[in-house]
Amino acid sequence: MKTIQDYLKEQDAVSLIQKTVDEHAARCWVSLNEQQIKDLIEAYTSVYQTLISFGEWTWFRSTYEVSAYVNPPLSFGDTDNEPVLEISLLNKNYDEPPAGLKWWGGDPEIKDDAPEGHYNVNYSDHNKYYSVDGMPWRVTVNLELDIDDTALDYSIEDILVEYMYSVTFNGFREKSYLGMKKDLQERMEETDYVSYEDAMKEINDYSENRDVTDPKNAKESKVLFTKEAVEDLKRMVDKPFESD
Repeated sequence: MKTIQDYLKEQDAVSLIQKTVDEHAARCWVSLNEQQIKDLIEAYTSVYQTLISFGEWTWFRSTYEVSAYVNPPLSFGDTDNEPVLEISLLNKNYDEPPAGLKWWGGDPEIKDDAPEGHYNVNYSDHNKYYSVDGMPWRVTVNLELDIDDTALDYSIEDILVEYMYSVTFNGFREKSYLGMKKDLQERMEETDYVSYEDAMKEINDYSENRDVTDPKNAKESKVLFTKEAVEDLKRMVDKPFESD
């Protein structure tokens, strides 16, 4: 299979950059003025040139590939969303969790670190997809592209537009993802830990007593972390990726 970089080099760069800018502008909460559009064209031109300039990196290909797939529309009350093209890292070693078991937060390196009747939700190979914006560009652009059957109606250019938009989610420089990791680390350091039992009780009580699809309840939502979950997150974001 071809890599993302292979496909990028084959595209009409001007058309690809313009369509990525159009997609970026369409997803903004406010309308962009002429200067902001020009700035985006300049930014994505630089991103494109950077992506095609990287040398070959092969050492992640045994574990990941970039997957293009379509999520089915979600229904919220009387509103149906459109199907969404997604670009993610596909874990080639994915091991689907056993059916009928409850999840348990165990050691991410030990598959069976869970009590009877549970499976270890933290086990790394129980995660099928990872975000492309959480790795350096030089890694993801050198991964092979797998196009799922659900995404066959999309052109290669459509898929590359989504890729370029996704990898720049945290900024227009390769190291921008480090800022995301730093922010996550700072938030975890400020987290008040709760026990697993208290977290589950809070989640169950909230779900039973509120319509979580109602926008007026969104401001009341809570994110709860057990101490073990936070430690697992810290281990993940602390893993360095070597960069030239």
